[in-house]
Amino acid sequence: MNSIRKIEIEVPEELLINLKQSDEEFKKELKLIIAIDLYKKSKLSLGKAAEISGFSKLGFIDMLNFRGETVFNYSEDEIARELRNIQTLNILRGDSSEGHM
Repeated sequence: MNSIRKIEIEVPEELLINLKQSDEEFKKELKLIIAIDLYKKSKLSLGKAAEISGFSKLGFIDMLNFRGETVFNYSEDEIARELRNIQTLNILRGDSSEGHM
C-alpha cells in the first residue's frame, strides 16, 4: 500500500493574489507542474505522473499537449531504430510495400 507524505511549502501571499488562485488551485497547479517536470526527466511513467497530478492518463496527455510539451520523448536514434524494426516486421510479414516514406 502506498502511503502519502504531506509536504508543506511557504509562498508569499502576494503570489496567490497575483495569480488569482486559491490555496487549493495553487496546490493542484504545483502537483501538475511537478508531475510534468518529473515525467519529462523520465523520473515518472506517464501513468504515475497522471496519478500524481490528479488526471487520467488521457487527461494528463491533454495537459501535456495544451502546455506544448511532447508526450513521447524519443531521440532520433530511437526513432530510426523503431522505423527499421517496423520495416523488418513488414518484410517478414510479406508487406514490403508498407513502412516506406
